[in-house]
Amino acid sequence: MVLHCLDGSCVAEASAVLPADSALVRFGEGWFETLRIERGRAMFLEAHRTRLHRSVQAAGYDSHQPLQLFDATAAALVAAHRERSSSDEETPTIGRLRILVTPRDSGGWSALGRCEPYAPPVQAYRSGLRASIASLPHPQWGRIGKSASYHWSIMARREAFAVIRDWLTEAESALVRGDLKKHFECLQEGLDVLTSLRGLEQ
Repeated sequence: MVLHCLDGSCVAEASAVLPADSALVRFGEGWFETLRIERGRAMFLEAHRTRLHRSVQAAGYDSHQPLQLFDATAAALVAAHRERSSSDEETPTIGRLRILVTPRDSGGWSALGRCEPYAPPVQAYRSGLRASIASLPHPQWGRIGKSASYHWSIMARREAFAVIRDWLTEAESALVRGDLKKHFECLQEGLDVLTSLRGLEQ
């Protein structure tokens, strides 16, 4: 079960398309938040709103309208997920909600939302760390949130893979040397990295 929402209204997948004049389509500029839905509500909603507010303002935009669209999109998808899971036993009660907001050249903002079954962390990381690519500190703005900017996403993804590759390589080398203590220290360090990325995603 996958649900879609455009500008606060649930739509069919074929209609879940951002306008051609949106900054995301034209320049790759936008911001997204990923939330967990559990027991019919979005978890840590206010924390996600605060992070989105900081992200949008740090880029020089007023955050009033994007936050309104974020709220409307979250409410619509949470309600649709609650209704679907209560009437269909095969629909998981835990879901993953992702909402993206982007400014438009014609004025105003657009928001695109998607709700899907919750994926276990291992499965999410195997899919390319897509949900965590912007959880690393931005070189200028620090931990401002999850930007959908193409260039920043590519850079952050490379940094994430570099971090994981480094500790895995070091752990393997320690195992070859017979240094089990160092091996497990490296594994724990890597686990801490993944845990921190997951924590920022929720």
